[in-house]
Amino acid sequence: MLDDRDARRVARQRGLPLTGTVAILVRLRQLGAIGSLTKTLAQLEAIGFRTTDELRAWALEAAGE
Repeated sequence: MLDDRDARRVARQRGLPLTGTVAILVRLRQLGAIGSLTKTLAQLEAIGFRTTDELRAWALEAAGE
């Protein structure tokens, strides 16, 4: 799992599918593997994880929060 810009660029160039950290967390929430996406994102943000407001809004809606 990588969110590194260079790694994503190379993956796109090679036609590899991309699934970011937030999308993986959404899927885990949908499966019931994590209790709260809101809490999980807040914990990640506390240690420097960055996302956009748009991505966060999409994730919370997709996760049903």
